Amino acid sequence: MGLDSEFLEGLPALLLILLPFMLVSIVVAMVKLGEAFSTPLFATTACSLPISLWENINQRNNGCLSFGFPGSSGCPPDPPGYELPRTVMIFFQIGVMLLAVKSLQKENWKGMYGFLYAAYISVVVYLIAFVSGLWS
Repeated sequence: MGLDSEFLEGLPALLLILLPFMLVSIVVAMVKLGEAFSTPLFATTACSLPISLWENINQRNNGCLSFGFPGSSGCPPDPPGYELPRTVMIFFQIGVMLLAVKSLQKENWKGMYGFLYAAYISVVVYLIAFVSGLWS
């Protein structure tokens, strides 16, 4: 069983459906785990916001929706650097996962959970920025 496009097409919807549950669990974790959880969560989420804003601006300026209707002109070729915000976000997420592993190796599981929750929240914020920029 490989990753096919049908699974990947439903992934953003699944992330948004799970968002209320994640927000409730973040509040519960902040109360129970305290600052060791909250510090990585807020710091990592704050660091991801410029990338999301960059993607939103990129989609506003260069994004194109073409559904391939007969007689439609389609989209122009992508400008240079169009994929750069997505590439930076992927490397950012890899870095967050490495920080989570490093926290786990230091037996700081509260910090590890903070990084993992921040990775989820930053992806959701990025997807919202992507879609809102594309549809504007």
